[in-house]
Amino acid sequence: MSHSPILKWSIAAFSTILLAGCAYLPSDGALGGRVDNAALTSKTVSQDELFTGLALVDLSADVIERIPGHGPSKLNSSFGLSKGSPPLTKIVIGDTIVITIFESAEGGLFLSAGQVGRTGNYVQIPAQTVDSSGSIYVPFAGNVKVIDRTLSQVGSEIERKLQDRAIEPKVVVSIQSREDNRVSVLGEVGSPSQIPININGDRILDVIAKAGGIKHPGYESYVKLTRAGKSESVYFNAITENAQENIYVRPDDTIYVYREPLSFVALGAFGGDSQFTSRRIPFESETVSLVEAVGKSGGLNDNKADARQVFVYRLEERSALSNMAVDLSSFPQGAPLIPTVYRVNFRDASMLFGAQLFKMRDKDVLYAANAGSVELSKFLSVIRDLGSTALVTRATGNITID
Repeated sequence: MSHSPILKWSIAAFSTILLAGCAYLPSDGALGGRVDNAALTSKTVSQDELFTGLALVDLSADVIERIPGHGPSKLNSSFGLSKGSPPLTKIVIGDTIVITIFESAEGGLFLSAGQVGRTGNYVQIPAQTVDSSGSIYVPFAGNVKVIDRTLSQVGSEIERKLQDRAIEPKVVVSIQSREDNRVSVLGEVGSPSQIPININGDRILDVIAKAGGIKHPGYESYVKLTRAGKSESVYFNAITENAQENIYVRPDDTIYVYREPLSFVALGAFGGDSQFTSRRIPFESETVSLVEAVGKSGGLNDNKADARQVFVYRLEERSALSNMAVDLSSFPQGAPLIPTVYRVNFRDASMLFGAQLFKMRDKDVLYAANAGSVELSKFLSVIRDLGSTALVTRATGNITID
């Protein structure tokens, strides 16, 4: 018996395909090797250069206690004016000014005999609008510069100019109306518009309320304040919960309310069925604990997950890690944020309580590693497939043709 040349050629071709491996299998795109070969230039890195390094922190009661709250920048620390009196009101062009002059005795400059003691022993100068000259006229005091000055400063100057003519004059200066005293409230509010500011001062929540309030839940809403070219953002709920963040607004401020649903990404051995896929998962509430995040991800997969190796990836504040006594000497001194991996051991029954206190943050990555037995099973599966292929090849090689 002899082998047919055609059969020998077929066996050789089949062996070549096996050796080529996945290169001849269907795929959704170009294979990595082909991309490398087609590149005219490339910049590759070694395994130890892939990132700047990670800080691995095992979750414990002490660590959880030292993890700080997190959110966008604070308005008070950036702009101030959170407590006490509203910002000093200075007169600007376009303001309508009212001046009231009091005298303490009759027969003075403004009060004729018999008027002292009557209701309202004063005289009120007709309202004047501040024009481009920046001054107003006061009888017997002349022109008084008012632009970019406070009400009390203008009143004191008028008193000084009347001191030798009126009897113990006292002057009250007030702003009757202000055309340019407005703040723009835009974005996800009921009625985006320009809002007049109360002369006595309005805070952020005041003008947002005047604009119809926010349209979405507070935990999904952010407030960005832009003032004189500088912008800072804060959670809306941070303003309602912390009075120091509810700062006074100023003319020409822009307040932009926007929505950004909080979410985290779940990767790895989650889900009790094959339908689970790695995905971005919204918080759908103000806070989500680590336990809730695992639940939202479908729970740890009994057939795959290593309950001792569940990780949360995030950029953590350097100061927080230092407070946990983490050695950061290997990281650049000036780096305020450190790539950090928190490791959770759910085999420890007490960690289920601790994980309820660990709060997820927006853009966290939650990863459940495969158990070692799963990796072994994959390896054995490859060996089994290779063994089956060898048997097929051997059986094919024994075929003879008469």
